[in-house]
Amino acid sequence: MSAAAVRNGLILPGKPGLRLLLAALAGLACCAAFAPFGQWWLSLVCPALLLALWQEAPPRHAAATGFWFNAGLYGGGTYWLYISIHQIGHAPAWIAALVMAVMVGALAAYGALLGYVVARWLPSRGVSRWLMGIP
Repeated sequence: MSAAAVRNGLILPGKPGLRLLLAALAGLACCAAFAPFGQWWLSLVCPALLLALWQEAPPRHAAATGFWFNAGLYGGGTYWLYISIHQIGHAPAWIAALVMAVMVGALAAYGALLGYVVARWLPSRGVSRWLMGIP
């Protein structure tokens, strides 16, 4: 792969590891769209970045990208559950971390499934993919 791929005017990293990191960071940044930060525009930009990363990606890579986006989103958005389980519920830290990892992994699996379906069965470009298929 090339060092960077230009798609729709965006310069995206060509290396798969950097693409996964970018997806995870975009998911984490998407948490700032909600309270207490209220940066609503991130709720548009971050998923759009995920869709750009899915563009022309093979199904396996699209699934991994969707997984890491949702892992960042749910890992950052549900951090308070760790506090609730550990401090309020008095569970050991390792149990609270395990519960969080399993929950985030299960929720991130939905993003992986969506990424795989998008890359495998939807047209590679056009209105039917972006406006009808993904929603």
